[in-house]
Amino acid sequence: MFCDEVRSLVEELQQGFPGVEVKFLDAYREENELVIARELSGEDHGALARGAGGKTIWTAPGHRLTREKLREGFTALTQGH
Repeated sequence: MFCDEVRSLVEELQQGFPGVEVKFLDAYREENELVIARELSGEDHGALARGAGGKTIWTAPGHRLTREKLREGFTALTQGH
């Protein structure tokens, strides 16, 4: 799925999960490259969910993100995993 499509899906899903904050990072900006590569197992695209304390609790590396996969991340955040 293309980045713009993923952004739209994330923004749509966010409405169903009050209190969940979303932040999009540009994988090609120098300050983000190492964080993204480390968190997403070397991939330069994907999604990750971090709890309020900053701990990563869910990741989905790669380009093939579906609505169901993204919903898993939102659910992990709201269930406090």
